[in-house]
Amino acid sequence: MRAAFTLRQNMRHEQQLLVANQLQAEKNAMGMIGHQRLKEVEDLASVLQSRERKQKEREILLRAKIAQEKKEKMQKEKAKQEKTASEKQRNKKKMELDLLIREEEMALAQSKQRELNELKMEEDERLRKIQRRKERERMREESMLREEENARRQMEQAREEQVRKNRMAETPQEATHRLYEPIFRALWDMEFEALNGTNPFRMVIDADNCAAMGVPDYIDVVGTPMNLTYIKDKVDKKDYLNFGAFLHDVQLMIQNALKYNSDPNNEYHKAAKLMKTKFTKDAKAVLQNFKKKG
Repeated sequence: MRAAFTLRQNMRHEQQLLVANQLQAEKNAMGMIGHQRLKEVEDLASVLQSRERKQKEREILLRAKIAQEKKEKMQKEKAKQEKTASEKQRNKKKMELDLLIREEEMALAQSKQRELNELKMEEDERLRKIQRRKERERMREESMLREEENARRQMEQAREEQVRKNRMAETPQEATHRLYEPIFRALWDMEFEALNGTNPFRMVIDADNCAAMGVPDYIDVVGTPMNLTYIKDKVDKKDYLNFGAFLHDVQLMIQNALKYNSDPNNEYHKAAKLMKTKFTKDAKAVLQNFKKKG
């Protein structure tokens, strides 16, 4: 654009020189030309001057436009630079803020990690204390159990020794009583569901009351009556001289019940069967144990 402006200035200078030379030539030749020619030259000069003014105006406008464009360009460049500087400043502040945030986050994370480590150490120490306390309690319990076991063994040994001494001092009847008394208690405690939870073998039926009990022929059928009440009286008084005598009375009682209630579907017959089974089992166990000890 500057080169075009310089070219236009050179052309204008050449035109001015051309006009001046022509005017001078025409003045010199005024004598030889007429008034019309002079007027044409003046008109031409006026046209050229008008063109020159317009050219100057255009150049002024062009220079103003160039100056305005340059100014706008500079303003845009300045605005761009300011924007760039502002963005750089914002980026710098953002980076500083991000760095500060990361540092704070790292500090916070480190603080939390220290707290977690401290809590873990405290928890580990607490668990160790609990474990040590449990171990002490376990050892104390084991010691107490050993002491209790030793005390129990000593008491058991003392009891066995006392039983042995008592047995050495007891009579044959007392020794026999120890054998049959548990069997009798088991028979006495039996209850039969089919008979409303009762034990009919405890009832006394003899010649004096059989009619009143609704079994007037009872003595005629069984001959010798026997029941748990009779046996209980002998057991309590330790009247049985030997185990065989006790077995005889129980077997007689069961045999009487089976004989008088001969129908297998009779509930008293079934009860007698159950008692016989239990009595046989208990008596056999007692005899086997007695033989082992003997």
